[in-house]
Amino acid sequence: MRQFQRITTCLALALACAHAWAGPPVDAGALDATFGSAGKVVVGPSRYTGAVAQDSVVQQDGKITGVGYDSDPVDGYDAWHLERLNANGSIDTSFASAHSAYVTVGNTGTRAAAVGLQADGRIVVGGNFNNHILIERYNQDGSFDLTFAGGTGALSIVPPAGDSTYLSRLVIEANGSIDVAGTYYANQNGFNSNEFYFARISADGNTVEPFQYLFSSGPDADDHAQ
Repeated sequence: MRQFQRITTCLALALACAHAWAGPPVDAGALDATFGSAGKVVVGPSRYTGAVAQDSVVQQDGKITGVGYDSDPVDGYDAWHLERLNANGSIDTSFASAHSAYVTVGNTGTRAAAVGLQADGRIVVGGNFNNHILIERYNQDGSFDLTFAGGTGALSIVPPAGDSTYLSRLVIEANGSIDVAGTYYANQNGFNSNEFYFARISADGNTVEPFQYLFSSGPDADDHAQ
């Protein structure tokens, strides 16, 4: 009995010490006051307006790369936007052009929707341009990676005339392959439907692998992969 009491006493002391070392309890839903300004970071574009954040990824060093899009008040088109923060929420001025990268393609809107990291730290961004899916890759410093997709740095998945594809998410596989999911808008021979769309892109961006397929719940479906 005495031995059991000693064990119980030691366990209680150990729990008390652990609680003391851990400090006061932290509210899991509270903002982290050590990040940015009281747990928040507001990134305001200089030329562009109406910034919309779509996705973000945390690097191994704690830096955060976020993607989305802004509207250009000069021509009215959207430009997709990359932004990187340091682990503490401060702006990473070593990234791209003083922390931001903007991409516009011709006289139409481009919207970044998803971001992922390959094993070597290169940044893969997927989005939408002129009714089709656009994939681009960037080096760790935010510069355009011209070794991707046959030296162009970008890959487009263009559907048949009259149809549209839109990307919602992307996932990087262990071998670097890029899986994308989104919506395929079919408009052929008077038949209209929204279908789930999935595709796999090789790690180097040179090919869209046979994994590409559609799934529909039925005629005149309204299916969307989110």
